[in-house]
Amino acid sequence: MNQRIKAVDHIINNCAFATHSDRITVVYDLHTLEIAKLFGERLKELNFPNINLVEEKYREMHGIEPSNETAEIMKQSNLIFGLTSSSMAHTKARLTACNSGARYLSMPEYSWNLLESSAIMTNYEDRSPIVKKIADLFTNGKKIKITSELGTDLTMQIDDRIGNYCPGFVKVRGDLGSPPDIEANVSPIEDKTDGLLIIDGSIPCPEIGLLDSPVKLKVSKGKVVDIFGEKKEIISILKNIFEKVGSDKAYVIAECGIGLNELAKLTGVMLTDEGANGHIHIGIGSNSTVGGKNSVNFHLDFVMTSASLKIDDLLVVDKGVIVV
Repeated sequence: MNQRIKAVDHIINNCAFATHSDRITVVYDLHTLEIAKLFGERLKELNFPNINLVEEKYREMHGIEPSNETAEIMKQSNLIFGLTSSSMAHTKARLTACNSGARYLSMPEYSWNLLESSAIMTNYEDRSPIVKKIADLFTNGKKIKITSELGTDLTMQIDDRIGNYCPGFVKVRGDLGSPPDIEANVSPIEDKTDGLLIIDGSIPCPEIGLLDSPVKLKVSKGKVVDIFGEKKEIISILKNIFEKVGSDKAYVIAECGIGLNELAKLTGVMLTDEGANGHIHIGIGSNSTVGGKNSVNFHLDFVMTSASLKIDDLLVVDKGVIVV
């Protein structure tokens, strides 16, 4: 059995926990067609009887809603493999499906290289206690402080916000998971984030990916108010991405997450980079489907490799190392 098939089987059995009574939907686009076919073939070979492959048109950015037809199919499903190029995790369609009982695996930007990565083959259940612990710290916390030797100095208020437990698998009705991403995250209060972010890891989108020079974001009252850095081409691309959304809501600090997959490394791809152990990511844009109040068809993540994070007075990440 080759590595790609092993990875698909691992996801089906140990991330999706698929059962033969599940109504399974695989949503894909032209860029992910061949991988979706492999999932469909393995599901059939493993004798799952109710499989529906649904094609969506290609979306350039994460968070854009699928068609009404696809949204309705998702709502009628028990288990969804979201294999579109761009993530639907932050869409109303995904939230509605989960609220209707679907388990949802968000798997954007999947490629043959990702399927062959050791990060996929991690033992997700073994990592779940630390994910739960940090999610609970977010739930019970009031303030996040992020600093780094590069100069990051950011404060977020998280009073009454619920920490999201994202262990990379979906066992229970309504669960959301994104293998190989293992993380805990929280949506800060939308107008209560201030300071400076210096991003040294990646901006996981097709236009940028891994960084070889830091990108700096100035944040005031919950919104990015300036983007700057030495690589003018990257700064220009990034500003164009935000401007193309056409809404001030695109600039809202939406998420703070901590990666917890010990086998994941930075690759420029969202699911490995967000999940890399000890890396902190900041999501900007939509968070209304994950415990926040900002709704916009846009979500972009920024990954730091060696930052430190405190929740209230408790040090959780020390220069990229989990210490709780």
